[in-house]
Amino acid sequence: MFRLFTILLTAIAVSMYPAPITLAADACDFQNGFQDLAQKKDDYLNDNSPDNLRAELDVRKIILNQILDCAIKDALTAQSNVKSLSINDPDIQAIQNRFLSKFDDVVNYYRFQKTLVGDLGIEGSKKFSAGIKEWRNSNHEPLFELGTNFIIFSKNQELMRIAGNRLDQIKRTLQVLALIDYETIRTLLKNAESNFGKANNDNNRAREVFRSLVWPNNSLSIITSSLGYLKETYLNFSDIRTEAQKIISG
Repeated sequence: MFRLFTILLTAIAVSMYPAPITLAADACDFQNGFQDLAQKKDDYLNDNSPDNLRAELDVRKIILNQILDCAIKDALTAQSNVKSLSINDPDIQAIQNRFLSKFDDVVNYYRFQKTLVGDLGIEGSKKFSAGIKEWRNSNHEPLFELGTNFIIFSKNQELMRIAGNRLDQIKRTLQVLALIDYETIRTLLKNAESNFGKANNDNNRAREVFRSLVWPNNSLSIITSSLGYLKETYLNFSDIRTEAQKIISG
């Protein structure tokens, strides 16, 4: 029991820190493109010829296409991470499928925007870039954060299942050994049941947040609270084990 307790606490400690979805855009280097754009803008300021204007516009379009390509990679990577989750609960599977559909929407949005880049002029490219940024902040980023939290939530379901089974096993063992009659054992068991109940309640609250897919939300704080109560449950298990050994050894 102690070895399982140690393993679970370690898993809980790790799970309490978000494992963010890797964003492909972090690996996209636009520095050379922006340096080239700065040079082309200087060239046009020095000589506002049509050729220099076209050169600046061409660089702007290259950068916009690179940004959109990276955004598409972001969404596909995030979608793959959510899709790879092994989920047995039909209700959570339904939530998973909604996430996958939402990421499809993001990819389709960026792919459609790419078809518009070729027709942009200088001012149009500036407005286009601002629009992409605003849409990303309002739609893309919230979905990515929700996806990250959903991954944490999904992986924690196994911890909840193991803790529930362990609680049932401990109760049966205490009854078989007639240790349930001791007040200290009853109190510790009551604490374990209470903490597990709170962990389960928070877990269900988090499920409802993901089911609604609304933003902003407090999904991460609810998940963290659930894991905190689950940690306390395992500490209760350890205390029960220690107290039971004292009673048995006389």
